[in-house]
Amino acid sequence: MSEIRTDPISGHSTIFAPGRARRVNDYGRVEAEVSPRELCPFCEGHEWDTPEEVLAYRADTSANGPGWTVRVFPNKYPAVTGETGRHEVVIESPDHGRTLSQATPGQAAEVLRALKERILAHRKNPAVKSVTVFKNHGPAAGATRVHPHFQLLAMPNVPRRLQEELARGREWLRENERCYWCGLFAAPERIVFETREFVVLTPFAARFPFETWILPRRHLSHFETSPDTALADLSRVLPSAFRRMERLLKNPPHNAVLVSAPIDEDVLPHFHWRIELIPRLTTLAGFELGTGCYINSVLPEEAARKLGKAYRDLRRPGGAASGDSQPARDGRPHRALRSRTGKSENLPAPRRAHARLAG
Repeated sequence: MSEIRTDPISGHSTIFAPGRARRVNDYGRVEAEVSPRELCPFCEGHEWDTPEEVLAYRADTSANGPGWTVRVFPNKYPAVTGETGRHEVVIESPDHGRTLSQATPGQAAEVLRALKERILAHRKNPAVKSVTVFKNHGPAAGATRVHPHFQLLAMPNVPRRLQEELARGREWLRENERCYWCGLFAAPERIVFETREFVVLTPFAARFPFETWILPRRHLSHFETSPDTALADLSRVLPSAFRRMERLLKNPPHNAVLVSAPIDEDVLPHFHWRIELIPRLTTLAGFELGTGCYINSVLPEEAARKLGKAYRDLRRPGGAASGDSQPARDGRPHRALRSRTGKSENLPAPRRAHARLAG
């Protein structure tokens, strides 16, 4: 039996048709296009093959040379330029094959810190109204380079989708006297896992199979104003969410998008920033393109259940798991992140980041 759900904020509708689903294990691995390290301009030692960096985290090495851990520079082939905006590339690691799912909390923290610093830098430009951050993994998700990286577009306008969410979020707050996104935490059947600072869940009207959102528990409308304690927790949550997706779905092509309020707006009571993880297991076809309505073969409640159990496959021999952490609910620190199954996963401690602005 199919079901139609409509997201009250975005306005999109999704037809859930579980009968069209394949078993999760039938989703084949889609490898990214092979790009040799010696030809990759994003690898350490090839800094000469990119524009000059605008931000880099280093110990004591020179700008635009080796010795960095995270590096940001203008896109060599920008989608927007001049008055239409700025397009930057954020290289997550010097390691050609290290994805965020393999990152330690310290490494992930540096990536998040770089994103925050670059958004704050663009806020100083009065011509910039919004910043979109995204990542593509695999050719089917739009990636042209294998080396893991984010992209950042600072633009003089606010995307239509964000405008619509802001308007409907304001209306929802007026009619219901609460933030729509804060209310999502009250649906445990769609929660994958949670920490003191973040909730990872599948949205009510998910557009794609296993689409997942990461939202801060605190009401925060802007990613770049998130406190350090929140981003420290996110440095554990984000790799864990990627690991679950990659393990369950055999490293699928995927996109990640940071959805945050316009940078020229003050704190908004009717909007909540989030990160969307979107596995690209299906292709938008004529129906979706012609109607704006999506067809999803996996109910979000089922997706949350499967992703919530995925940590079992991540456990190392001897029962220890890698990469997940959270503070205890009672405020006392511990080194575990709790999944919906009630069991926990151990975590290494984060390392200290060293940064230096360049250029």
